[in-house]
Amino acid sequence: MINQYLSDIQISYVETPRHWCPHSEKYTGADSLITALREGWSVNRIVSRQDVLYSGARHTSIYYFELQRDDRTVTMPIISTPFIVRFVASLQLRVIHTADSERADPRITAEEPALQELALA
Repeated sequence: MINQYLSDIQISYVETPRHWCPHSEKYTGADSLITALREGWSVNRIVSRQDVLYSGARHTSIYYFELQRDDRTVTMPIISTPFIVRFVASLQLRVIHTADSERADPRITAEEPALQELALA
């Protein structure tokens, strides 16, 4: 299913499984979502998005995907990329914007160094 959203270059890049653990990583990349979908997880039709703002006009977004498999549910926070935006649009997922104070994971803030580095790139 996931391969229909990937270009040939992306398919070869994501052939290597990417493990993600909510206890050790605050957020992850699209490759973790691709791995989860290949391992039988399904995406909830409603996705929340948190915008992380920086000084000036710089910002990034974190998408929170609720994944389900059997009787398990996990929320996977993923840094926004063009792939994630296309993936959400092509599946016609409903995106709900949440303010920082509404987000269930307060560990992700504008002070996060890794996100600041991404914003500068």
